[in-house]
Amino acid sequence: MALLYLVRHGESPVNVTRTFSYRKVDPGLTELGKQQATALARAFADKSIARVFTGPLQRAQQTARYIAQATGAPLEVVEALRELDIGSLEGRSDQAGWDIHDEILRAWRRGNPDAAFPDGENYHQVHARITGFLDRLATDFPDQDLVVVGHGGIFCCVLPQVCAIPLGKGEWLTLGNTAVSTFRRGQTLSCEQWNDQAHLT
Repeated sequence: MALLYLVRHGESPVNVTRTFSYRKVDPGLTELGKQQATALARAFADKSIARVFTGPLQRAQQTARYIAQATGAPLEVVEALRELDIGSLEGRSDQAGWDIHDEILRAWRRGNPDAAFPDGENYHQVHARITGFLDRLATDFPDQDLVVVGHGGIFCCVLPQVCAIPLGKGEWLTLGNTAVSTFRRGQTLSCEQWNDQAHLT
Protein backbone atom coordinates (compact mmCIF):
# COMPACT_ATOMS: atom_id res chain seq x y z
CA MET A 1 0.00 0.00 0.00
CA ALA A 2 1.08 3.57 -0.66
CA LEU A 3 2.04 5.95 2.12
CA LEU A 4 0.83 9.42 3.04
CA TYR A 5 3.17 11.61 5.06
CA LEU A 6 1.47 14.50 6.86
CA VAL A 7 4.01 17.13 7.90
CA ARG A 8 3.58 20.18 10.07
CA HIS A 9 5.52 23.25 8.90
CA GLY A 10 8.74 24.44 10.51
CA GLU A 11 8.89 27.09 13.21
CA SER A 12 7.51 30.50 12.27
CA PRO A 13 7.50 33.78 14.22
CA VAL A 14 3.79 33.25 14.92
CA ASN A 15 4.67 30.06 16.79
CA VAL A 16 7.12 31.98 18.97
CA THR A 17 4.71 34.83 19.74
CA ARG A 18 1.59 32.59 19.74
CA THR A 19 -0.10 34.89 17.23
CA PHE A 20 -3.15 33.66 15.36
CA SER A 21 -2.31 33.43 11.66
CA TYR A 22 -4.80 32.32 9.03
CA ARG A 23 -4.62 34.70 6.09
CA LYS A 24 -3.46 38.28 6.67
CA VAL A 25 -0.68 37.48 9.15
CA ASP A 26 1.68 35.35 7.09
CA PRO A 27 5.40 35.30 7.97
CA GLY A 28 7.75 32.60 6.75
CA LEU A 29 10.12 30.43 8.75
CA THR A 30 12.47 31.53 11.50
CA GLU A 31 16.14 30.57 11.26
CA LEU A 32 15.35 27.61 13.53
CA GLY A 33 12.46 26.73 11.23
CA LYS A 34 14.82 26.66 8.26
CA GLN A 35 17.17 24.37 10.17
CA GLN A 36 14.25 22.10 11.01
CA ALA A 37 13.16 22.04 7.36
CA THR A 38 16.69 21.22 6.25
CA ALA A 39 16.80 18.23 8.61
CA LEU A 40 13.33 17.21 7.47
CA ALA A 41 14.38 17.29 3.82
CA ARG A 42 17.33 15.00 4.55
CA ALA A 43 14.91 12.48 6.07
CA PHE A 44 12.89 12.44 2.84
CA ALA A 45 15.81 12.50 0.40
CA ASP A 46 15.91 8.72 -0.09
CA LYS A 47 12.12 8.28 -0.36
CA SER A 48 10.24 7.96 -3.64
CA ILE A 49 7.66 10.74 -3.40
CA ALA A 50 5.26 11.33 -6.29
CA ARG A 51 4.09 14.79 -5.24
CA VAL A 52 4.32 17.29 -2.39
CA PHE A 53 1.21 19.26 -1.45
CA THR A 54 1.20 22.33 0.76
CA GLY A 55 -1.14 24.90 2.19
CA PRO A 56 -0.81 28.49 0.90
CA LEU A 57 0.68 30.13 4.00
CA GLN A 58 4.38 30.96 3.71
CA ARG A 59 5.51 28.78 6.62
CA ALA A 60 3.97 25.73 4.96
CA GLN A 61 5.13 26.57 1.44
CA GLN A 62 8.72 27.17 2.52
CA THR A 63 8.81 23.87 4.43
CA ALA A 64 7.35 22.02 1.46
CA ARG A 65 9.95 23.46 -0.91
CA TYR A 66 12.74 21.86 1.10
CA ILE A 67 11.08 18.45 0.69
CA ALA A 68 10.31 18.97 -2.99
CA GLN A 69 13.90 19.95 -3.72
CA ALA A 70 15.28 16.96 -1.80
CA THR A 71 12.99 14.43 -3.51
CA GLY A 72 12.58 15.99 -6.95
CA ALA A 73 8.80 15.74 -6.56
CA PRO A 74 6.51 18.41 -8.03
CA LEU A 75 5.01 20.86 -5.55
CA GLU A 76 1.34 21.87 -5.53
CA VAL A 77 -0.25 24.60 -3.40
CA VAL A 78 -3.73 23.65 -2.16
CA GLU A 79 -6.17 26.12 -0.59
CA ALA A 80 -7.88 23.37 1.40
CA LEU A 81 -4.71 22.96 3.47
CA ARG A 82 -4.88 26.48 4.92
CA GLU A 83 -4.83 26.64 8.74
CA LEU A 84 -8.06 26.88 10.75
CA ASP A 85 -10.11 29.94 9.84
CA ILE A 86 -10.12 31.68 13.22
CA GLY A 87 -11.96 34.72 11.85
CA SER A 88 -11.65 37.87 13.92
CA LEU A 89 -9.02 36.26 16.17
CA GLU A 90 -6.52 36.81 13.31
CA GLY A 91 -3.47 38.72 14.52
CA ARG A 92 -4.27 38.36 18.21
CA SER A 93 -1.85 36.80 20.68
CA ASP A 94 -3.50 37.67 24.01
CA GLN A 95 -4.71 35.11 26.52
CA ALA A 96 -8.34 36.14 26.09
CA GLY A 97 -8.09 35.27 22.41
CA TRP A 98 -6.56 31.91 23.21
CA ASP A 99 -9.32 31.23 25.73
CA ILE A 100 -11.89 31.72 22.96
CA HIS A 101 -9.89 29.51 20.60
CA ASP A 102 -9.49 26.71 23.14
CA GLU A 103 -13.17 26.78 24.08
CA ILE A 104 -14.12 26.20 20.43
CA LEU A 105 -11.79 23.21 20.27
CA ARG A 106 -13.24 21.85 23.50
CA ALA A 107 -16.73 22.24 22.06
CA TRP A 108 -15.70 20.20 19.03
CA ARG A 109 -14.25 17.51 21.26
CA ARG A 110 -17.48 17.43 23.26
CA GLY A 111 -19.42 16.73 20.07
CA ASN A 112 -20.65 20.20 19.08
CA PRO A 113 -19.52 20.64 15.45
CA ASP A 114 -21.68 23.76 15.02
CA ALA A 115 -19.42 25.77 17.35
CA ALA A 116 -17.53 28.32 15.26
CA PHE A 117 -14.68 30.75 15.70
CA PRO A 118 -15.93 34.38 15.72
CA ASP A 119 -16.46 35.24 12.04
CA GLY A 120 -14.60 31.98 11.24
CA GLU A 121 -15.39 28.38 10.44
CA ASN A 122 -17.07 25.60 12.37
CA TYR A 123 -16.02 21.96 12.54
CA HIS A 124 -18.26 20.90 9.65
CA GLN A 125 -16.37 23.27 7.36
CA VAL A 126 -12.91 22.20 8.53
CA HIS A 127 -13.79 18.53 8.22
CA ALA A 128 -15.31 18.97 4.76
CA ARG A 129 -12.29 20.70 3.24
CA ILE A 130 -9.72 18.28 4.66
CA THR A 131 -11.65 15.10 3.87
CA GLY A 132 -12.48 16.49 0.43
CA PHE A 133 -8.76 16.90 -0.19
CA LEU A 134 -8.04 13.37 1.07
CA ASP A 135 -10.74 12.03 -1.25
CA ARG A 136 -9.02 13.75 -4.16
CA LEU A 137 -5.73 12.07 -3.27
CA ALA A 138 -7.44 8.67 -3.16
CA THR A 139 -8.91 9.26 -6.61
CA ASP A 140 -6.01 10.94 -8.40
CA PHE A 141 -2.98 9.31 -6.72
CA PRO A 142 -4.19 5.93 -5.41
CA ASP A 143 -0.88 4.04 -5.53
CA GLN A 144 1.73 6.72 -4.93
CA ASP A 145 3.58 7.93 -1.86
CA LEU A 146 2.68 11.54 -1.12
CA VAL A 147 3.73 14.32 1.27
CA VAL A 148 1.22 16.86 2.59
CA VAL A 149 2.57 19.90 4.45
CA GLY A 150 0.08 21.80 6.57
CA HIS A 151 -0.80 22.92 10.07
CA GLY A 152 -1.30 21.44 13.49
CA GLY A 153 -4.80 22.84 13.84
CA ILE A 154 -6.30 21.19 10.79
CA PHE A 155 -4.45 17.91 11.25
CA CYS A 156 -5.14 17.51 14.97
CA CYS A 157 -8.81 18.40 14.64
CA VAL A 158 -9.73 16.27 11.63
CA LEU A 159 -7.45 13.23 11.52
CA PRO A 160 -8.82 11.60 14.72
CA GLN A 161 -12.24 11.56 13.02
CA VAL A 162 -10.77 9.90 9.91
CA CYS A 163 -8.81 7.09 11.56
CA ALA A 164 -7.50 5.92 14.91
CA ILE A 165 -4.42 7.79 16.16
CA PRO A 166 -2.04 5.80 18.41
CA LEU A 167 -2.27 7.90 21.57
CA GLY A 168 -3.46 7.33 25.10
CA LYS A 169 -7.16 7.70 25.77
CA GLY A 170 -8.18 11.30 26.42
CA GLU A 171 -4.87 12.83 25.34
CA TRP A 172 -4.83 16.02 23.29
CA LEU A 173 -3.19 15.51 19.94
CA THR A 174 -0.12 17.65 19.38
CA LEU A 175 2.34 18.08 16.52
CA GLY A 176 5.81 19.58 16.83
CA ASN A 177 7.28 21.77 14.12
CA THR A 178 8.24 19.59 11.10
CA ALA A 179 6.75 16.52 12.85
CA VAL A 180 5.92 13.72 10.41
CA SER A 181 2.86 11.49 10.76
CA THR A 182 2.79 8.41 8.53
CA PHE A 183 -0.39 6.85 7.19
CA ARG A 184 -0.88 3.66 5.19
CA ARG A 185 -3.25 4.32 2.29
CA GLY A 186 -5.84 1.68 1.45
CA GLN A 187 -9.60 1.82 1.29
CA THR A 188 -9.20 3.81 4.50
CA LEU A 189 -6.25 5.54 6.14
CA SER A 190 -4.32 3.72 8.84
CA CYS A 191 -2.02 5.75 11.09
CA GLU A 192 1.33 4.02 11.57
CA GLN A 193 3.16 6.82 13.38
CA TRP A 194 2.15 10.19 14.80
CA ASN A 195 4.35 13.21 15.55
CA ASP A 196 7.69 11.68 14.56
CA GLN A 197 10.50 14.18 15.15
CA ALA A 198 13.47 11.79 14.98
CA HIS A 199 15.04 13.86 12.18
CA LEU A 200 15.56 16.72 14.67
CA THR A 201 17.63 14.73 17.16
